[in-house]
Amino acid sequence: DSDHHSDERLRSLEKNNVYSFSMAEIENLFLDEGFLTIVAKQLLQDQSVVNLIKKDIINKFSQDLELQISNYLSTKINYYFHDSHVSKGNNRTAVESNLQNFIDGVKVTEWYGLRKTELEALIQNQDYQRILKVYNNKGLKDIVQKHFKTSEFTDLSLRIIGSDQTTREILKKHFPRQLCK
Repeated sequence: DSDHHSDERLRSLEKNNVYSFSMAEIENLFLDEGFLTIVAKQLLQDQSVVNLIKKDIINKFSQDLELQISNYLSTKINYYFHDSHVSKGNNRTAVESNLQNFIDGVKVTEWYGLRKTELEALIQNQDYQRILKVYNNKGLKDIVQKHFKTSEFTDLSLRIIGSDQTTREILKKHFPRQLCK
């Protein structure tokens, strides 16, 4: 899954043949609107249930905004430390200067503001599909189970995928393009 990785980091991982789903969590694949629509039909429910699921997930995302931003920011800082280094210095002054440059590269306030603006725009635009791509929350299936009135959403989903080619095609669009040739 993409799990707080920036697009730039995901592209750099591809150089090592490491590819990512287009979802923050692998579990979010089952939250694709087209997939939910097929599940709803299997359960003899209509599109209004899918619309309620989408609405509740967007509302939950809005409630979790600060947590999502903070987790993203922590991850971004960790990747910065992992991917960067303090340049070698030939004397103490150079080492101190290089360390300060390294530290100055961590732009907490700027990164926070950018992420907040990005996520708030998704909420404002009710961009459900994009929210699934950035929302790290493994508990979202609880919302689906509540609306579909089932405690077996994952098992049900897997059965439907196994028996319905259309669902496989819907989910396939979220797989790395390199794996779907």
